[in-house]
Amino acid sequence: MRHVAERFHPAAVSINRRVVHPLAESENRDDHALLLSPWPESLYAFEPTWLRLAEHAHLVAIDLPGFGHSQRRDALLSPRAMGEFLIRVADAFGLENPHVVGPDVGTAASLFAAASHPGRVRSLVVGSGGTAFPLQLGGALNGLGRSPRP
Repeated sequence: MRHVAERFHPAAVSINRRVVHPLAESENRDDHALLLSPWPESLYAFEPTWLRLAEHAHLVAIDLPGFGHSQRRDALLSPRAMGEFLIRVADAFGLENPHVVGPDVGTAASLFAAASHPGRVRSLVVGSGGTAFPLQLGGALNGLGRSPRP
């Protein structure tokens, strides 16, 4: 299997005056996906599935600011602010309606991005994000984060 770096050349990019590194991008396709690496891993967590996913979608994988080798900015460490940053990343790469894969630290940011920008995110795959219980959700997230009890 090829290594992500051999195929897609992870590099650094500046988005909203923050250096995001590493970043990997596949060839452009009609469908798009934004992949957010889980902590403490980096975008290399997607290496086992990268080539197969890249056959179907234009992939952009990043380490979120403050994680991996991406530059930290305290103002971006809240889920709402990081969600807005995700929309800026999508804009920077021309991802009009991407699928977003946001495990771990990307979960809350992905949910905020989708809730704050209805229709902008095509689908979400999230999970294992840190939360407090009982859930204390308000606004648009209240309906997204609750499900009926069996």
